[in-house]
Amino acid sequence: MTLNDQSRITGGEPSRKLGVKYLDTEQMGNTFPDYQALLDRIEEHRQIADYAARLPGREHTAKRQPQMYDNVYAVLGGRGTGKSSVILTLCEWLKQDRNHQDLVFPIITPEIISEDNCSILGWIMSMTEQIVTQIEERVKQMRGRYDPLSYPAFERIGQVDFFKDCLFNSHNQLREHYQALMRDSIQDDIPPTAFPFDEAVGLRVHLSHKQYQLIQRLNQFWDELSETWRELNQLDHDLRSGIFQGQSDARVPQPLIILFFDDIDLVPERSMELLNSTFQYFTHSSIVLIITAAEKVLKEVIQLRMLERTVGSTYNSLLLDAHPVKRKVHSDSMWKSIQNMAKNKRCLGGGTTNGDSMNISSG
Repeated sequence: MTLNDQSRITGGEPSRKLGVKYLDTEQMGNTFPDYQALLDRIEEHRQIADYAARLPGREHTAKRQPQMYDNVYAVLGGRGTGKSSVILTLCEWLKQDRNHQDLVFPIITPEIISEDNCSILGWIMSMTEQIVTQIEERVKQMRGRYDPLSYPAFERIGQVDFFKDCLFNSHNQLREHYQALMRDSIQDDIPPTAFPFDEAVGLRVHLSHKQYQLIQRLNQFWDELSETWRELNQLDHDLRSGIFQGQSDARVPQPLIILFFDDIDLVPERSMELLNSTFQYFTHSSIVLIITAAEKVLKEVIQLRMLERTVGSTYNSLLLDAHPVKRKVHSDSMWKSIQNMAKNKRCLGGGTTNGDSMNISSG
């Protein structure tokens, strides 16, 4: 995919004031020279998604592992280098350039998730309602736009019955699956320590089982969401071509679910939660996550979080306080280990770099 063949200005004439703004192609190239490399990687990921979607019986779902897909891309740079403007422009380009090809979520800034009981997953699932509504509205608009002879094609799109007895089905499978996942993605605030030992053990088992089931059901939902959108794109393509029954031989590209997170380093606890959530809930062939962060700040945040995890227990703190010499030796070796873990956690492998201002990393 190449965007250099047209000079574009998104969202009106770019302003000259300081702050977040839309960039044209020239400004994008000056601010983020590697933007085309990022777009190319998104297209490479689409090929992976297309291959996975063609597997019979969704074989990849049962074999999926957390490290299976390198679907997280980080735009890293210092403060004031224009990362927020870059991600805003990328988001707009991906929405406009593809004629409904992908499902592009609004940009999420972890800093605005102020409530302690609101998780990254819960926030994303809340935004997913907009995507489900977007799909439903497009189905209704397309049905009203095309010839009545095409109405039977809208009764069932993919595995979802959007119409029943010629009326729109507001309780369709996609909507119901989303609502069930939304309820289950809400965090349980009851601590196991509030129960007797036997009951606390049972609660922990229940929560572990619930999380495992949630991960499996989320993967199935991402399958359903992306495949429903692809089937809708296919139907639109076929009806435009005058095909009212069956499908044409030309298969439309597999859509991607694209999530944006801006300035994840500003809220340390959200940074680690987001990085951990990507492995738990968003390891999927059709999902791409694009994040921005100040590299130095993010590195320090990860190191501090690793330090908290390593020396956070009361037992280790008391043991080291009683032996000052051991504490010094342990501290030096531990800090080196933490730095190595932080480096691995950032997943800075295989990225194209530009050392002057901003770079892209993948993991």
